[in-house]
Amino acid sequence: KPLDFETKKAYTFKVEASNLHLDHRFHSAGPFKDTATVKISVLDVDEPPVFSKPLYTMEVYEDTPVGTIIGAVTAQDLDVGSSAVRYFIDWKSDGDSYFTIDGNEGTIATNELLDRESTAQYNFSIIASKVSNPLLTSKVNILINVLDVNEFPPEISV
Repeated sequence: KPLDFETKKAYTFKVEASNLHLDHRFHSAGPFKDTATVKISVLDVDEPPVFSKPLYTMEVYEDTPVGTIIGAVTAQDLDVGSSAVRYFIDWKSDGDSYFTIDGNEGTIATNELLDRESTAQYNFSIIASKVSNPLLTSKVNILINVLDVNEFPPEISV
């Protein structure tokens, strides 16, 4: 089991050592065993932020105005003396121009008009990094389903 400073900072236990191969010349000296107390102090290691979910799924209607917030992601720095977290869209994915993310709040908003008939689903990643150490990052997948809107309601001619 790995050690985790944030869970438990120290472990203390007793160890007993004994010599099972007794030498009859020293038998009168008593049993050859001893105990010692061992204390292990766990050192803190700077770890990346942790997202609150392994996957985020969101829905948005195709006629949603540009700039509308459709959801949010959250990640926390679980280290002692926690750092603020910044959010970024992983620009290597297909959702990079259709959505934006507020780097401080983690809110995701539309950046372009959506058309369900051309793309019904967007799948991309969000990266969270620690402000105090931007090299420590985590990534989570985002799945956005575009919901259909009846763009051509039936007309009745009289």
